[in-house]
Amino acid sequence: MNDFLFTNSIVDAGMYPVISASGETDCSHHTKPILAQGNCFSSYQFTSNAIVGGLSRPSSPPSDWPVGNWFPTPDADVHFVNYKNGNGGDYHLLPSSPYKGAGLDGKDLGADVDAVMNAFTEWNRSGERS
Repeated sequence: MNDFLFTNSIVDAGMYPVISASGETDCSHHTKPILAQGNCFSSYQFTSNAIVGGLSRPSSPPSDWPVGNWFPTPDADVHFVNYKNGNGGDYHLLPSSPYKGAGLDGKDLGADVDAVMNAFTEWNRSGERS
C-alpha cells in the first residue's frame, strides 16, 4: 500500500500494538510497529502522535515506533480537560498540555473535538439515526 498517513493523533499503545491475523506470511507479522509499517507500506508517515502508555508497556517501547512521536504515561500526562477514563469525558486539551498546538499543522494533537461534537449534533438533528 502507498501513502499511509497517521499524524497528529492521540492513541493508546495497547497491550500489543501490532497483531497480524494472517500469521507469518502477513506483512504485519512483526510485533514492532516500525517493522510492520515498513513491511506493509511502500510510503508512509507516522509522526507527531502521542502514543499513551508506550513507556509503561514492555511490549511496545518507544524504540519500536517510528521517530518523531511522544509517549506520555499515564493518560493524565496528556492533560485532557476531563478524561473520565475515556468514558464521556471532555477531550479538549488544557492550555498546560504539551500537545496543545504540537501538530504538524500547528493545531492540537487528537481530534478536533468541537468539529466532532458539531457533526454529531447535526446528525442528531437530521433524524438519520439507525
